[in-house]
Amino acid sequence: MGAGPKVRIKAVVYSLSPLQQDTLPGMFRDMLGKPWIKTYGHWNSLLYYKEKEKMAHRY
Repeated sequence: MGAGPKVRIKAVVYSLSPLQQDTLPGMFRDMLGKPWIKTYGHWNSLLYYKEKEKMAHRY
């Protein structure tokens, strides 16, 4: 087989230093709150849409 074009591949590695691991507790702190807010937000949108639809038929 013929030689193909030479392409350099770079490896990117992400890691946290031992001194900067205070970013992780923020994720776990919001773990319970976010699903509740998302569910409640969708429920409010649904109720608003239904009410708007009811009011639209009046006129």
